[in-house]
Order: sequence, then C-alpha cells, then structure tokens
Amino acid sequence: MRRRGIAVRIIGSAFAFLWLVSIFFCAALLLLGPLFGPSWKIFIDRVGETALLRICLGFLFLVVGIEILRRRAETTLGAGVPVSPQERRRQAIDILLGSLDSDREEIRAQALRYLRQLTGTDQGDEPEAWRIWWRENRSTFRFPPSRISPREPGRPHPPGEE
Repeated sequence: MRRRGIAVRIIGSAFAFLWLVSIFFCAALLLLGPLFGPSWKIFIDRVGETALLRICLGFLFLVVGIEILRRRAETTLGAGVPVSPQERRRQAIDILLGSLDSDREEIRAQALRYLRQLTGTDQGDEPEAWRIWWRENRSTFRFPPSRISPREPGRPHPPGEE
C-alpha cells in the first residue's frame, strides 16, 4: 500500500515536470521568439510557420496526453486495494435499491429480480423492506455462489467471481 502511494507521487512529479517543460517550450517558441530579432526571422523562413504551428500543437497534445496518463495512474495506483467481487456486489445492491424508486414498472421489476438473484433471498416487493434488510445485513452479508450473472443471463461467472 505504501509503495503504491510513493509510485503515485513519483509518477505525478514526472508528469508535472514534463507538463512544465512542454508549456515552457511552447511559450518560448511563440512569445519569446520575436525578441531574438533577425535570427528569429531566419528561423521562421527556414522552418516555416506551418512547422512552428505543428510543433506547438505537438506540445499541446503532449500536455493533454500527460494529463490523461497522470489521471489514469492516480486512479489505478492510487486506489490502494482493488475492490473485491463481494464489495462490487454490495455496490450493485446499493444501486439496485435506488432503482426500486423508479417511475417505470419494468425497471422496478428488473431491480427486484436482480436483488433476489444476487442475494439469494426474497424480501418481497416493497422497497422499504429491502432497504431495512440491507441496512442490517450489508456489512456481514456473504453472497451465495451464483451460476448466472444478472448482466448477461445464461452466462456463467468466470472463476474467482463467485
């Protein structure tokens, strides 16, 4: 756990450094270039304005790419312990309980079906009965091994997902 925190900080620092370097070079090309006088004019004549624009756009894409990678590193490395299948199912139950308040009957019926399937119990059709039961049992509840995934009817769970 501690190593992951250090890795996130190191990666974050490296990305911040690359981000600053790319912004610096882009600013130097666009803003400071004219201060060099005739040598700047010669540079533009040789390289061309289109090439200069491509270089600046390249730096822009580099900055965006660095930011995307930084955020991805934070979410994957910074998350700490991966979520267990049991916890994912608990989160799914929380979402399904919220779906019991839907205005659409078919959504409520699907939520009830999935609740019964995931928990292996039947608390009736009343949302409040399910909420009371879940509040009392959420932290200690162990899901029964299921053969069918509610997401894909008829398809068995992969090994380790039970």
